[in-house]
Amino acid sequence: MKHGQRDGDGFPIPVAFVHHNYDRLVSALNLINVNYPNITRLYTVGKSVQGRDLYVLEVSTSPGRHEPGKPEFKYVANMHGNEVIGREMLLLLAQYLCQNYGIDQRVTRLVDGVRIHLMPTMNPDGYEISNQGIKDVNDVVGRDNANRVDLNRNFPDNRHSLHLSKQEPETKAIIEWIKSIPFVLSANLHGGALVANYPFDSSAIDGNSNPQASYTPDNDVFVLLAKTYSMNHPKMHLDSNKCANDTTSFKDGIVNGASWYSVVGGMQDFNYLNTNCFELTFELGCTKFPFQSDLEGYWLDNREPLLTFMEQVNRGVKGFVLDDKGHGVRNADISVVGIEHPVKSASDGDYWRILVPGDYEISVTAYGYKRKTQSVHVNNSTVPTWLNFTLLKENLDEWSQVNDFGLRSNVIKMNSYNTRALFLSNLKELENSLSNVAELVTTPSSLDHDSEKTIQFKVTENVGSPDEFKFKIAILGGLYINEPATREILLFLARHYVEGYRKKDKDIVSFLSKAVLHFIPYFEQNENSYEKICSTDDQAVVTAPLLIATNQQDEQKTTDNLWKMLQREQFDMMFSLEGGSISIKGPTIHPRNTISIILQDYEELYYSNLKNTCGEPLDRKINDVKQNVLDTFNNVLKIKTMALRLTCCNYIDPLETVFVWMDSFHMLKVIIENIQGVQGSVVDKLGKPIRNAVVTINMFADVYSVTPNSAVFKAHLPIGLYNIHVKATGYLMKSIPISVHRGIITNMKVIMSHVGHGSVTLGLNALVKGSVMDIENRPIEGAIITDDSSSSVSSTYHNGTYKLYLGEGIRTLRVNAHGYYTSIKSINIQDDKPQTMIFKLIKDERVFNMPRLMFIVLTVFIISIIGVSWYHFYLRWKTGRPSSFAYRNGFALLPQKPYLFDDDDEVELFRNPVIKDSVTRPYHDDSDISFTDSSEESVSCYVR
Repeated sequence: MKHGQRDGDGFPIPVAFVHHNYDRLVSALNLINVNYPNITRLYTVGKSVQGRDLYVLEVSTSPGRHEPGKPEFKYVANMHGNEVIGREMLLLLAQYLCQNYGIDQRVTRLVDGVRIHLMPTMNPDGYEISNQGIKDVNDVVGRDNANRVDLNRNFPDNRHSLHLSKQEPETKAIIEWIKSIPFVLSANLHGGALVANYPFDSSAIDGNSNPQASYTPDNDVFVLLAKTYSMNHPKMHLDSNKCANDTTSFKDGIVNGASWYSVVGGMQDFNYLNTNCFELTFELGCTKFPFQSDLEGYWLDNREPLLTFMEQVNRGVKGFVLDDKGHGVRNADISVVGIEHPVKSASDGDYWRILVPGDYEISVTAYGYKRKTQSVHVNNSTVPTWLNFTLLKENLDEWSQVNDFGLRSNVIKMNSYNTRALFLSNLKELENSLSNVAELVTTPSSLDHDSEKTIQFKVTENVGSPDEFKFKIAILGGLYINEPATREILLFLARHYVEGYRKKDKDIVSFLSKAVLHFIPYFEQNENSYEKICSTDDQAVVTAPLLIATNQQDEQKTTDNLWKMLQREQFDMMFSLEGGSISIKGPTIHPRNTISIILQDYEELYYSNLKNTCGEPLDRKINDVKQNVLDTFNNVLKIKTMALRLTCCNYIDPLETVFVWMDSFHMLKVIIENIQGVQGSVVDKLGKPIRNAVVTINMFADVYSVTPNSAVFKAHLPIGLYNIHVKATGYLMKSIPISVHRGIITNMKVIMSHVGHGSVTLGLNALVKGSVMDIENRPIEGAIITDDSSSSVSSTYHNGTYKLYLGEGIRTLRVNAHGYYTSIKSINIQDDKPQTMIFKLIKDERVFNMPRLMFIVLTVFIISIIGVSWYHFYLRWKTGRPSSFAYRNGFALLPQKPYLFDDDDEVELFRNPVIKDSVTRPYHDDSDISFTDSSEESVSCYVR
């Protein structure tokens, strides 16, 4: 261990205590990374609204790589742009750790034993408009992001199903980040108060305006962690009011978030509910944006608690979950008896469980393995107690008997994936085994080439009989050519439901009486045109999804047939089985779409069975395609679609498929069978179906059409209270309150009252007529026109025309059509004279959520950059000039023959004198680089 002198602030090399705007922050982070390349890595997890990178500085002995057994820790600061103390503290902490590594024994032990991630700013846009020196904690300039959204209210909240906000770019980036790395412990650094805040941040009751404590199952752990920070801070633990705005004192300097005031959608609750990570929020000072002359004092106050809190990541129990061959078991469930909060093992089988001192019983379960329970004593120490588990393989036949009706065909290890022909053969055999429940359909039947037909395998009670009243659920597998295991899981599921019905399993019989399952295996015409590797980021591999994402599905026959089938069937819900991560994904969130809230319900079901233990994703570009496919299915086809991602790799060895099936079996069953909401029919007083009725639900923008025969509607809804509005031209609008409970379908018959000719009763006596066309003046058939303030509704004929009766006043008309953006117009009805209104709808032709023109321009730009770069390197190679990479780490000598032109006859510009037997070396300037900022131009306030 080296020893050296340090200044009073703890730095061997003195640092400047100054504020850093974004540019200076980036420069400072790069400088640290350049000076300490062996123990740091600078990376970005995404961008802010205004395009600023969300940088993270990793400090570890293995930059860029998770070391098995080494815990992951993170600090996040500046979530509110005007709360800047944490931002500067993390920059100082980074320098402190790097300068003292190898010199200070404590710092060296910390960096050697923990992989540390420091994010100085989560809201760089807000910082740039914040004001220095403002002491009013209610000042909010710069608090929110550039879209004026409070990022600490923007996270999904599993405890509050009605909470939903469109997630901001910063929030999305953080969510992906914390789900991709197995973080164990974390803190979110704020300002405006002086207290250590621990979860839950939100009260248990929605809309509760009075502060009321809400504790996690790990409350003892969180209290210990909060006190670790506050008691090591010279002021935070004092009981007296510490800030001018304090309305209460915080005993020992800690507080349960919900008992202070309720924050729904906060980041620390999200961490605890959705990952293995325990996160707290530390309020570091009364002034949100102090003068830089005060920064040294803040550093001296917070240096010790920052270090001590990081050391707590090793408190409790850690170890490995292994199989009988010594291989790590990923995604094993580690639960402590008496504490209802299991954690999951990471990709190498390593796990960490923070616990207060005491004696515990810890159980480990993993699908495909037998449960194992061991006793352990945990000391009051930050030296972890090691506890390894070796699990014995579950007998596959035993597992099948308990869970899968003894289906041997679902647990036989596969040596290769089924071809299309073999897959069809399996489905035909399954259909023949129980033809009253299963039916194989290939469409369109007119095609000569079977390889271009779309395959559907329907499973329901009394298959083939009218099923208007049943929920239609599609399960799609194999859409991504390099994920063939998802097709096999599809086949396993189909066998499971058919066999369950055959054996009269009461849950499956009940489920299939109210639902039709459509299993859709997708095959590319060239089934094996992909590389059999774990992950790929080559978008060209996934032809069909790329065509769907870019609205070009008609360019390939198999994709076009799939699209037309989905368009024709109009499923109530669709699940796409995928790989590449262990997660559930939905379309881009929109607060007024039911799918966005339903996704939250499903996330809770999903992550209670599985947590992402895959590590950092390798296929970000393909993930962009996947997200756009989900958006297209939801926004263009209007099918509520979610992706269930089952494996860390895109491609897995066929032998592993049975274990993926066992791992994901319970999760798939729970999610697929979780139908809830309302179904019913719309009839007049004589019982005749009203086939032009439409149904809307308060809060949501979704419009539900009734079926063409019995006028049936079905709406899959999240848990809650709603008003259903039923409209039909010539009938009084009807509103019905309903309550939706988990797994319950409310059945109803809506009887509409006729208003008579001319709609005099409601004053709907003004005729509005017109047409709905696209921008090329082509008529759009089947578009639905509704009046937001009355029962009036109409749809367009084959020539695009419509008629609609309205009452007097300003009316808002809304037009919806599949594949087009919604159009909204207002009209002022002042008399009974007919009026004409023309709607022109714009086709939804977004490519990766970008306008098509922008996508083309961006693509051309990127190709140009690649071409210029290639040409540049080609010229260097041809002329024998060294690459600029030779100079990456410093200065280098000029080449001995640097010609300005390629012509050998040109005059040599420079010549270095070379002395015989001398050695030429690059020149490096070893002088220290000093970076200071004395300016006062930093500009960047209190609610958590």
